[in-house]
Amino acid sequence: MKMRKLGEIIEMAKSGEKPEYDELRLALCALDNLHFFTGRAIRTLADGERQGKKAFIHSAVFQEQEEFDRVKAALKRTPKELLGTSDDPDNPEVQKRRKIGMAAMDKIIAGQNPQAEVNQYVENVLGAFAAALKNKREGKS
Repeated sequence: MKMRKLGEIIEMAKSGEKPEYDELRLALCALDNLHFFTGRAIRTLADGERQGKKAFIHSAVFQEQEEFDRVKAALKRTPKELLGTSDDPDNPEVQKRRKIGMAAMDKIIAGQNPQAEVNQYVENVLGAFAAALKNKREGKS
């Protein structure tokens, strides 16, 4: 079955229809990524306000437009497209990276030093980033 676009999946769910399980699962992951960017934008605004910055990126109007454009573009793509291979939960490398990240988070919560896990996580993320760049250059996306 061909995966629907994120906007279609959301509308189906809101209308009482039942999108496919994998569509919902991947849509949830894609929306979580969008939420991350929204949070980052808010932190950028807060940091700018705390530091008294007037730079363009610290403008609420700029951040609002960025968020609008990001969501508008996301609604027109499938969750699989939005996630790409670097965030696809079905990718074993993503699960490996998550496992490392969760181990570091567990140590932080327990009040322990997660430096080894953080170093391993960063290496894994950088490796995934390099692979994504290589794929893009080779047209594999």
